[in-house]
Amino acid sequence: KASVTQKKEDKFAEVYQCTACLTIYDAKLGDKENNIKEGTPFEELPEHYCCAVCGSSKENYTKERLQLVSE
Repeated sequence: KASVTQKKEDKFAEVYQCTACLTIYDAKLGDKENNIKEGTPFEELPEHYCCAVCGSSKENYTKERLQLVSE
């Protein structure tokens, strides 16, 4: 009997994370609190953009790569 193993493909999301409170900005979701539409890339956020949770400036965000887990 042949055993067939299927390797799950790892999926990742590139997001930006606030270094002060760890809030995530995901371009796919936008930021409703700051009236940022879904699909808006981080680079296109206004210079005065700040974290909706702690108020940190855009400069306090770092680019992160998160592994997505599916069940």
